[in-house]
Amino acid sequence: MFVPQLKKGLLASILSVAQSFIEKSVGLISTLVLARVLVPEDFGLVAMATIFFGFVSILGQTGGQHYLLRANDINDDMLNTSWTINLALKALIAAVTVVSAPHVADYFGDVRLTQILYFYAFTTVVSGLENPGLNLLRREQHLLPIVINNLCGKVLAVASAISIALIFESYWALVIGQFISILTKVTGSYFVHSHRPRFCLTNMREQFGFSIWLIAQASLGYGRTQLDTFLVASGFSQNQLGQYNVMKYIAFLPNILVLGPATEPLLRQLSSIKDSAEHFRTSLNVSTFTALLIAIPVAVFCYTKSEPLVELLLGNQWVEYAYLFSLFSLLIPAFVAFHQANRLMIIYGHTKYIFIYEIFAFTGIYSTLYLAGLDNLVLFTGIRVSLENVFSFSLLIVTVSAYTGPRNLFRMLLLFIPLILSALFSLEFMALLPDMPDSPVIIELILHGGAYALAYGLFSITYVLMLKKHIGEFSTLYNYAQKIAGALGNKASNKRFSDNRIQAGKQQG
Repeated sequence: MFVPQLKKGLLASILSVAQSFIEKSVGLISTLVLARVLVPEDFGLVAMATIFFGFVSILGQTGGQHYLLRANDINDDMLNTSWTINLALKALIAAVTVVSAPHVADYFGDVRLTQILYFYAFTTVVSGLENPGLNLLRREQHLLPIVINNLCGKVLAVASAISIALIFESYWALVIGQFISILTKVTGSYFVHSHRPRFCLTNMREQFGFSIWLIAQASLGYGRTQLDTFLVASGFSQNQLGQYNVMKYIAFLPNILVLGPATEPLLRQLSSIKDSAEHFRTSLNVSTFTALLIAIPVAVFCYTKSEPLVELLLGNQWVEYAYLFSLFSLLIPAFVAFHQANRLMIIYGHTKYIFIYEIFAFTGIYSTLYLAGLDNLVLFTGIRVSLENVFSFSLLIVTVSAYTGPRNLFRMLLLFIPLILSALFSLEFMALLPDMPDSPVIIELILHGGAYALAYGLFSITYVLMLKKHIGEFSTLYNYAQKIAGALGNKASNKRFSDNRIQAGKQQG
């Protein structure tokens, strides 16, 4: 019973990672093409529109998907109510955007923002029409149809975006590409699932009561993660805003491409075992360790190799801004800490605590930034990254202690030590390699990155094998690996046996 569940959860994680990786890679391709066609000022213009529109559109994130995923049972009325609330809020957001667009353009001093925001408003309404039946597939972790649908949208989006960028050399490439992606996903959602939504408000009070704290949290959370961009837009030049926004986006790619989708199925998995205290604690610790097993070395490598990475991704003209990328890369572990804590509060239905955290984090981060001033972009970015790490890991410590006990918190913190030591030892090993100033940057990254990954992998595996008899989570990881390998090996053996029987039958025939 355990192996099929493990394989199902593993497959869901693999599909989520594959979907997000391909989707975001497509978006990255658009960004990389635009980075070679447009100048930082153009990226600053799009960032200005995104700041405002992202803030108002976040209000349309009702939390309906979280509600449906954590519910023990759901029916058509619950699906339709979620869809109705979502569509109504997004229509309201679109109206607010249309009314506010001219004033936003006046504030930033660029009339081009008006038309961009009008287009974003229309896109929001379209996104609200997505079939809520997809949540049934997510509950069953039957993600393949969703993945295929989303990838079709991204393929059309990247083709459109690249064509517009190369032909017109216009920032509209990214905006129109986003719209085509959403339109294709919405249309495809009605082919992927047979459910047909209708207006319904049967359990609106219950759903909205659950979601209201998530809406408030999402609003403050967006403000916490994006107000820094607004401050840069207000206090620095449009050129610096473009640099800041692009480097922030590139540094967040590991979170967007791998860590986010890989841990997304955890909400459903952990919710199903929350009544089994010891099993829940072990699963939480293992999932946190596994996520940080990826996050910490990626952050260290990106910080160390920021210039060649920026040169490879964006071109030589962006290398002088690589210092921003190196600082933003240190946010990768903070992403894991925040989302693990966030899932804990959602699992236990304490969404209002997420809102309270956002208030404290928002106040602490931006009061400090305000006092520090807007005279130095490096100092501004350094303070922003440091405070985000402090608040995110503090939240993880508090929530783990509150929901699983101080003793389990101590167990979890012990798991972090081997990760940090492995990352540092691997960095020292990579430093022994010679510099390669005359070689193509991709060769340097492949050789140095390969050596770093190999050393990190060996150190991490060694720690797990040495300590698996003393640390329960390492023993669980070792058993997981054995069972997965065994399941995959049995599958391969069965296939070979079947092929041999078929071949024998043909020879006898």
